[in-house]
Amino acid sequence: MAEQILTMRPGFDGLTNRACVQYDDKNACLKYETKEYKLQDAETRARLVDFGFSCLIAKKVYRVCGERAGYCRTSCTYKRDCFLGICGKKKRDKCEVEFIDANRVDYLRESGLVCASENVYPDEVTP
Repeated sequence: MAEQILTMRPGFDGLTNRACVQYDDKNACLKYETKEYKLQDAETRARLVDFGFSCLIAKKVYRVCGERAGYCRTSCTYKRDCFLGICGKKKRDKCEVEFIDANRVDYLRESGLVCASENVYPDEVTP
């Protein structure tokens, strides 16, 4: 699973990977097999989290949530205190967790969702 790049495909409600399972004598694919992974399954989510899967959704990077069927992103704002023109280090001001439910299939498909393991494909899900 860690070597797979997952996307949303028409006709499927979960993340999918398509691989060729039969080639002709010229090495052209004759038959594809599509494997589907549904985030509603806690074991599937746990495996994706363990493999370090990140997903690019609408040009933002999310991670597969471990606790809920969906995608999570924590975004923080930072501020720097200044006094008489001398500024200190940036400090984290506020953080919020964005969540996209896995059941929003049409949105996820239209957003061009692609997921990959950061351990195997570190540059695949960068915006």
